[in-house]
Amino acid sequence: MVLLINRMPSTTFKPLMKIRTATHDDIAAIAALHRACLEKTWNTDSFEHFISSTHHAIEIVENKEIIGFLITQTLDAETEIISLAVSLTHRRQHIASALLNSISTPSCFLEVRADNAPAIALYQHHGFTETGRRKDYYTTPEGKIDALILKRIS
Repeated sequence: MVLLINRMPSTTFKPLMKIRTATHDDIAAIAALHRACLEKTWNTDSFEHFISSTHHAIEIVENKEIIGFLITQTLDAETEIISLAVSLTHRRQHIASALLNSISTPSCFLEVRADNAPAIALYQHHGFTETGRRKDYYTTPEGKIDALILKRIS
């Protein structure tokens, strides 16, 4: 799938950004972006597994470099969002929304930290609602944090 995004704010022009399926050549850049955006990071073997698996997919947004990614697992008509990240310098530019809109299954779910208000707002904007909670799911230096289970059915 290739999706082009062209956002034109009133005073500046942003070049086209492309969403495409990741390849093995993208693993190092995806892993670096994952480390820059998320507290709990994975090694490159994890990304290699996602790219090699028939049930997983990594969609990336690029504009000369990888600036966002979405890792999903799809079984039948349901997609689980495993990870979503956008580089710090490219946030609030509808990149995460474009990645979420690329999901074509009628049912989609994910887990998100209960204290991650920006992410929760993004998911709610895209029709996700809370369907459950995993108590003390995440461990942080500050203590335990619940995970919210969010689901969207279209």
